[in-house]
Amino acid sequence: MIAGGLLAQDKIEGTSLLGVPLRSEKDAEGKIAAVDAELAKTPGKIEALLKTGQARDAFLQYGASIAIYGKAIQQFPNDPRPYRWRGHRQISLRKFDLAIVDLEKARSLAPSSFEAAYYLGLAYYFSQRYGDAANEFARCVNMAGKPDEFEKTLKPGMVSCATLPQMPEYLVGIADWHYRALRRAGRKGESSELLTSVKDGLQLRANESNYRDLRYFQGKMSEKDVLDATGIAYTNAASAVALNKLLGGRVGEGCTLLRKLSRDSNWSAFGVIAAEVELTKESRAACALFQ
Repeated sequence: MIAGGLLAQDKIEGTSLLGVPLRSEKDAEGKIAAVDAELAKTPGKIEALLKTGQARDAFLQYGASIAIYGKAIQQFPNDPRPYRWRGHRQISLRKFDLAIVDLEKARSLAPSSFEAAYYLGLAYYFSQRYGDAANEFARCVNMAGKPDEFEKTLKPGMVSCATLPQMPEYLVGIADWHYRALRRAGRKGESSELLTSVKDGLQLRANESNYRDLRYFQGKMSEKDVLDATGIAYTNAASAVALNKLLGGRVGEGCTLLRKLSRDSNWSAFGVIAAEVELTKESRAACALFQ
């Protein structure tokens, strides 16, 4: 039997930084039960156990999935994957300190893991540790194209930072948040240098919204065009535009956009979490002047 919540559905998983309940979704088609049935056939296999957590993640049932990843950690304490997954979902529930503990552990077990670096950088960013976030993103990017001395620590399904030149989707994903961290850390020279490294005409299979954000930051895409998006892509774009407004002196406009974004139904999106951090911590005082 799966630990921590079974088939918990349509319940409050936690609260946003603004005090709004974060609700999970129902699995009306029985997808979770199907994955659990597969686990019963291979109970000692970590991949099968992780899939039961990921199945719950798909329905925002993060409390249950976190419990499953905890079970995986107990059974496989030297495997970086359950730490990476639990850390990611601690971010989703706005438990950034717990996320950092898990993701730093994942990094220690697999130093060249893209996943560990990316989500740890995000956890630092949402904790307002912008310098640490920028340094973590840079640590991964600086491995790109070099021999991976830690390759043997990577488990199946993990991506090496060394392979980033062959995986532009991952590169633009990390570059988007790396740029934001550098801007927030006041490292303007480095942020400008990062933008000059972003190439035109990239053909991507994923993370197109991150690429659009970067082109917006470069001045190659208008605010109107970058915001012409829906779903997760919109939350990425809106958080990018809001940050640019805040740092560019258009604070009132930035705060208005942040408030709109904080009410978006895609509550697990990083853009929404970024908006909450700005409204409750980083830009709280400034936005209070523009109610």
